[in-house]
Amino acid sequence: MFLVRRFNHVIALSHGAGNSTSGPRIETHVTSKALVEYLDNYIIGQSEAKRSLAIALIDRWRRLRIPDENLRKAIVPSNILLVGPTGCGKTELARRLAKKVDAPFVKVVATKYSEVGFVGEDTASMIEELAEQAFLDESARLKSEVQSEARMAAVEEVTSALMNSKVGIRDNLTRDTARALVESGLADSEMVEMEATILDFAFSRTHAVGEKEYQIIDDDTPLGTSRSILSTSRFSKGSGSPRLPSSNRPVWRMVTVQQAVKLIADKSAVLLLKNREHELKDRAKQAIEERGIVFIDEFDKMISDASEEGSSFNQKRKGVEKELLTLIEGTSVPTKKLGNINTDHIVFICAGAFSSVSPKQIMPELQGRLPIRCTMKALTEADFINILETVEYSLLKTQRELLMVDNVEIDFTKCGVQEIAKYAVEMNRELVNTGARRLTTIMSIVLEEIKFNATDLVGSKIVIDKDFVSRRLDGVFKGGDNHTELRKFVL
Repeated sequence: MFLVRRFNHVIALSHGAGNSTSGPRIETHVTSKALVEYLDNYIIGQSEAKRSLAIALIDRWRRLRIPDENLRKAIVPSNILLVGPTGCGKTELARRLAKKVDAPFVKVVATKYSEVGFVGEDTASMIEELAEQAFLDESARLKSEVQSEARMAAVEEVTSALMNSKVGIRDNLTRDTARALVESGLADSEMVEMEATILDFAFSRTHAVGEKEYQIIDDDTPLGTSRSILSTSRFSKGSGSPRLPSSNRPVWRMVTVQQAVKLIADKSAVLLLKNREHELKDRAKQAIEERGIVFIDEFDKMISDASEEGSSFNQKRKGVEKELLTLIEGTSVPTKKLGNINTDHIVFICAGAFSSVSPKQIMPELQGRLPIRCTMKALTEADFINILETVEYSLLKTQRELLMVDNVEIDFTKCGVQEIAKYAVEMNRELVNTGARRLTTIMSIVLEEIKFNATDLVGSKIVIDKDFVSRRLDGVFKGGDNHTELRKFVL
């Protein structure tokens, strides 16, 4: 039995609980310099592209804080064209920025779209995908916001049960003390008696009770603050099973305080989310229209070469360009999840290698809607070294941790890292330039024998130096005629 006087000091934990509000939205205001510094942790080099992207996103934040609504509507976003070889960080730049500024983000590939009437997806489907993503993002955020409110309702419900319980701690127990005990977890092991209808929903989410399977109770009753708010005599909607009429004698269950708080909080959170469904959709729609980012990869594949002028495929490409122009310059797109979405202030980032075509061949009207053009450079040997050594969660670090699972320690020396970088540059030049992805290819070859024989190397430490890297890679890439055919299949 608890000694109540030992826990009087925790009563203060309950004060102010009723004044809690929904959690604040993620702060999206960061400076352009801070954004670039953040990107430096994940992408090496490409300072020009980082600065341009950071400025474009900060301008959106500035626009939202202009007091004149008409002026805000008149300010259009600075859409961006990223030109650079594969593997130089185009997608990662956009994805990391979107995450940092809490923006709904979707990546699409331009080659999957076709003009309406041809086989392929309509370009407007990218906005549908963005709507789905924004809805999921806001659902997760709203769920985290209602958790504290749901737990507060559960604590009040269980506190009342604890006060009315005929077993456990009773003597000199005030409501403030009981609430504090429940909130702090000090009463977790106490048994309380709860109405079955309060717990049915949560039990159906977790497990069966005895031989009876409890059905999910779909309840649209707003959650209030009264003692009996989670108990109702109405029939459950859609489940086909009635709840206990108020005239009938209620069924009770004995559960611990810890179980009761969790089960009731789960049910309360679901009810709160259901009651705020309209708010959720409004928030998701606003997030898209004010902060949404669409990244269109392989954009150059939809640009017609001069040699294809007049071909049917060329006409299809031009049709897609025209539809993209409509989206980028601003229109209203109907979506299943959120209704009509206005694209006036969605930022579009178009990216491609432009190895066989030039950005000049983009439709002039579409070029005008992509005012910021950044050319990203191919990665150098120094860039590869920085990627291996300084990037957060770098390839060296992840490979070390993977082998440590088998109690095998690997140590990359400075000369070993330089040798890996040198081979990456050479392979990109002689084979196909895959950018930073080449490092994964090289690392898999360098560590192949170690990983395959890891169970025989338990407890050992292996040094990966220049000679080790050369022995592993020379046999594949500098093995003379015997390896000529093999090199064709190395990615």
